[in-house]
Amino acid sequence: LGFFKNVKDYDINSLYPKVMKDNFYSVSYHKEILNNDYDFDNFNYLMNVDYRDTEFAEEQCPILSKVDSRNVVFRNQNNVWITSNEYKALKDNNFSVKINRAFEFYADNIFKEFVNYFYNKRMKSTNKFESLVYKNLLNSLYGKTAQYKAHTEYIPFEELDEELRIIIESLEAERVKIDN
Repeated sequence: LGFFKNVKDYDINSLYPKVMKDNFYSVSYHKEILNNDYDFDNFNYLMNVDYRDTEFAEEQCPILSKVDSRNVVFRNQNNVWITSNEYKALKDNNFSVKINRAFEFYADNIFKEFVNYFYNKRMKSTNKFESLVYKNLLNSLYGKTAQYKAHTEYIPFEELDEELRIIIESLEAERVKIDN
């Protein structure tokens, strides 16, 4: 790689497209969970939690904890928003997690058809340029969906369901309280 000797560069075939194909993504809001009735097999969640690493006493606790081969988290946190996948990773690694608030979202495997279609086109391509176009389309899917500005259509606040307006107002009040 350039100026370095003995450095290897690995390109894992279609890693980003595989992630996009195999996972279920939140597609619409369902409800706020008020009774700890979670269905992780059929829904995604956005949760406000407090969590603690149970391996160490509070005074001995290092700042960071390794959750799995790729992720490191702060050992003890309060009032943190996480996804249901992050919640599962904390629980799988024996963290004590207290859920303060949670919102449930319908989930769907929305990218499977797209990834399968363009991956098959890429594999069947005999032209290097065409294959590269398909590869870039597949890899760009991951980056485009992770961009901050996800929507181009804005719905006026007044047109939202009353329940959703109440939730947004309470979250905004919490954010303002924290910012001040």
